[in-house]
Amino acid sequence: MAKQKRAHLKERLKEHRRFLQEAQASNMVEHICVARTDLGLTLFQLKKYAEGLEEFDAAAELAATTDDADLRRLVLSRKMLALQEAERLPDAYKVALEIVQLAETHDDAGMKCDALLSQGQILLDSGEPIIAVERFQEARELALALNDTRREMNVTGTMGQLALATGSVDQAQAYFDKALRLARQLGNREAEAGFLGNRALIVGWLGDHREAARDYEQVLAYLQEMGDEASIIQALRHLVQEYGELGQHERVIEYARQGIALTENDPGDELFTFYEALILALYQAQQPVQAEAATEEAIALARGSGDRKRQVDFLVSLGESYLLSGMPEKAIAAYEKARAGAVRLSRRWDEAYLTGRIGVALAEAGRLPEALEYHERAVALAREREIPELEGEQLSMLALAHLDSARRNGADGDGSGLMQAEHVQRAREHARASLALYSEAGIEDGAARARRLLEEIGSLVPQ
Repeated sequence: MAKQKRAHLKERLKEHRRFLQEAQASNMVEHICVARTDLGLTLFQLKKYAEGLEEFDAAAELAATTDDADLRRLVLSRKMLALQEAERLPDAYKVALEIVQLAETHDDAGMKCDALLSQGQILLDSGEPIIAVERFQEARELALALNDTRREMNVTGTMGQLALATGSVDQAQAYFDKALRLARQLGNREAEAGFLGNRALIVGWLGDHREAARDYEQVLAYLQEMGDEASIIQALRHLVQEYGELGQHERVIEYARQGIALTENDPGDELFTFYEALILALYQAQQPVQAEAATEEAIALARGSGDRKRQVDFLVSLGESYLLSGMPEKAIAAYEKARAGAVRLSRRWDEAYLTGRIGVALAEAGRLPEALEYHERAVALAREREIPELEGEQLSMLALAHLDSARRNGADGDGSGLMQAEHVQRAREHARASLALYSEAGIEDGAARARRLLEEIGSLVPQ
C-alpha cells in the first residue's frame, strides 16, 4: 500500500510540474501561484521538504506582487496545511500568524476568523490547550459578529475537540451536538458525518453503545456514498466494537466481514482486528464450524505476512475451536504448533499456558497419563516464570486431571480402588496448593474456584 501511494504521488508530481510549465508559458500569475502550491504540497507528501518550501516561498513572493489578498491567503493556507501534515507545528503557527496579519491589513474579518481557528488548532496539536482557548474564543466572537453559520459551526466543532482533549467529556458532547445542528442547518453532510462520528465516540465512552452504534450507522452510510474507503474501515471498526459491547453477535459478524473484504489485500493490524472480532462473535453466536474456518483463514494470512505473533494467537483460537467442537486430537496439534511459536518468540506466559492446554486436550482425548505429565510441566513452568495466577490455574487443572482419573478407575470396577484413592488424594493436595497460592497472591476469584474444587473432591469418597 505504501509503495502504491508513493508511486501515485510521483505521478502527481510529474503532472504538477507540467501544469507549472503551462502556467509559466501563459504568464498568468494566479495559475503560476496555484501550480507552485500544488507542487509544494506534493513534494511535502513525498517528504522533500526543502524543495517543497522553495515552491511555497516562490508562490508567496509572486502573490505578494499583486493586490489580491485572496490569492495570498490561498498560498499561505496551503503552506500552513503542508507544515501541519508534516508535524512542523511551530512553522505552521508562524504562517497562520502571517494570515492573521494579512486579514488585519485588508480588514477581512472572515479571513481573520479562519486564521485564528487554524492557530488554535495548531496550538491544540502542540499540547497548548489553554492558549488555544483564547484563539478559539476570538474566532467564535468574529463568527457570531459576522452571523456566519459555517464559521460558527467550524469553531464550535473545534472547541469540542479541545474539550475532549482536556477531559471535559460532557462539554465536548454539548459542543459536538451544537456543531451537528449547525451542520444540518447548512445541509453540509460531510461536516454532519464528522460531528456524528465525534459524538458517537463520546456516547460510546459514556456507555450508551446503542446510541453510538446508531450514529456510526449514519456515518457509514454517508462514507459509503462518498466512497471514502479509509474512513469506511474506521467506521466499521467502531461498529464492530459497539455491537460487540451490545452482544449483538450477528451485527458484529456482518460488519467484521465487510471490514475483512476491504482490508484483505493489506494484511496488517486492521485486517487481523476484524478477524479477531469475527472469530469471537462466531463462537458467541454458537457457530464453531464457521469460527474454525475463519481462524484457519487468519492463520494462513498471518503466516503469509510473516506475522508470527498473530499466527500463534490464531493457532490458540483454533485449538480452542477444536476443543469446543469435540476434536481433542486436532486441538492438541494446534496447541503444539502454537506452543512452538511461543517458545521461538520467548512468550513465556504463553508457553506455560499452552502446555496446560495440551494437558486439557489430552484429558479430553482420554490420554490421562500424558495429560497429568503436561499439567505437571505447566505448573513447573508457571512457577519458574513466577506467574502465580497461572500456576494456581495449572494446579487446579492438575487436580481435575487426577479427579478424572479417580472417577475412571472407580467406574472400571476392576479392583483399582487403591489407585482411585491415590488419585483423589493427589487431587486434594493440588487443589489445596492452588487455594494457598491464590490466597497468598490475593486472587479472590481463583481462590473461590479452588474452594469449589475442594468441595467437589470431598464428595468423591474412595472405595
